[in-house]
Amino acid sequence: MDTRSLMDMMLFVQVVDMKSFSAVADKLDMSKSVVSKRITRLETHLGVRLLNRSTRKLSLTDAGHSLYEHCSHLYADAMNAEHAVSKTQSQARGTLRISAPTGIGNKYISPIVSEFVQEYSDLKIDLVLGQATQDLIGDQFDIAIRFWEQPSSSLIAKKLVTKGMTICASKAYLKKRGIPKTPEELLDHNCLIHSSQPYKGEWSFNYKGETKRVSVDGNFRSNSSLALRTAAKNNLGIAMLPEFLAYSSIKKKKLVSILDDYSPKDMSIYAMYLSRDHLPPKIRLFIDFLVKKFNQKDFWI
Repeated sequence: MDTRSLMDMMLFVQVVDMKSFSAVADKLDMSKSVVSKRITRLETHLGVRLLNRSTRKLSLTDAGHSLYEHCSHLYADAMNAEHAVSKTQSQARGTLRISAPTGIGNKYISPIVSEFVQEYSDLKIDLVLGQATQDLIGDQFDIAIRFWEQPSSSLIAKKLVTKGMTICASKAYLKKRGIPKTPEELLDHNCLIHSSQPYKGEWSFNYKGETKRVSVDGNFRSNSSLALRTAAKNNLGIAMLPEFLAYSSIKKKKLVSILDDYSPKDMSIYAMYLSRDHLPPKIRLFIDFLVKKFNQKDFWI
């Protein structure tokens, strides 16, 4: 059986149910003549008359009764399948697989995920921290949370929030090596580099309305901001960290903020996903949840 004949059978079921070519034509936004021609085409294909037509009503022939009994079940199954898919697409269900950096993942994403999954109990969460993937298909991730100045990717990037950065080091390091007064003086220091972010060895600063970029280097790199923070606290060098990760260490005087007059360029947290088309509810709802939480007052403290 070809697809066209199957579609004509589904149309035949609707004509019988609604007892009218005109009603079906209105429902499906097609002309009455097209509906009539398709029923005639089905009759020609099967070699039997299915409907007795008059100006006032339609009636089924014996062959029509037989075809309707078989096709009505097929039509009902198709409608149930469509309803099941639509229901899935309107609710958060299934498994949501998330990739996030270790730093913000442990402290911020994990509590949000716990709250989110309590609200959407039909959903399962698989949270993977520390994997800086760009291949969402190959690694089977629905969302990747990334901290970028500007994402350079073929993925869709939804900005969740923009946060400040801070340049910091321990008192012991600064006492030994001196306090840099300008970004250029960082060239004489051991700088701790984040290896997974696009700027890597280039740090950007806003100063009097202009952007200053300085290429820095050092003997320690990591794809984890937490590891860089630990290295800085252990007197290894100068780090550029998100303010919310440096805040408690600065408050406890484990780290010292420097170059405050040269504001490091802000970074934004993005949700990266594959496509805007037919975005599953589990992704859309989680992104909305992240935006709401990230922008709450005092969330990052």
